[in-house]
Amino acid sequence: YADALTFAGAEAMECFNGPKSTTSLGKLDPVITAASAEDESQQQKYVDLFEDDPAEIIKAFKTSGLSEREVALLYGGMIAISRACKESSLLTKDSVMDGGDDENEMGDEVIEIVDSFGAKPFGNPIGQIDEHIFVSIIKEIKAGEDPGASIFRDEIVAGWAQNYASKKNSFIKDYPLAYRKLVSLGAQNTGGGTDDF
Repeated sequence: YADALTFAGAEAMECFNGPKSTTSLGKLDPVITAASAEDESQQQKYVDLFEDDPAEIIKAFKTSGLSEREVALLYGGMIAISRACKESSLLTKDSVMDGGDDENEMGDEVIEIVDSFGAKPFGNPIGQIDEHIFVSIIKEIKAGEDPGASIFRDEIVAGWAQNYASKKNSFIKDYPLAYRKLVSLGAQNTGGGTDDF
């Protein structure tokens, strides 16, 4: 599953015309032994990324080796994808590409979404993901509105959001780095000389 999740996240960002992230294949799924499952000292407390207190969420990210900067980047990406899905005309029943009434072999409507699988992209992007998500988040915070996640109420995370809102292309450059760092947490690789895909 480790490779599949890593690859799916990178493809999701690309579907939204976001930054392209290369993916190293060959990760091994974690092995949980009976002894480690019973040892309470090794059990982790999981946080709800949208419901828990921002301080608890940040603590969990920092314990894992991620900084407030990476928290801001990853949450910005999640919020951007969520908003693009809600706003996208490509994801509605009436906006199917290539004739509108095409069906696949299962009788489902055909929707083509941008995809590259490591090659030249084809299809139409669902939306646009770039630093403008942080412009919106900062505007909402200043207006006293919900920015989509309480994590942006944290002063340091909000500072990084302000930084990315004011610097064109910084998000495009930095998001893939934060994403790769996230999906590499605890990863063990096969060591089989895999290349980026």
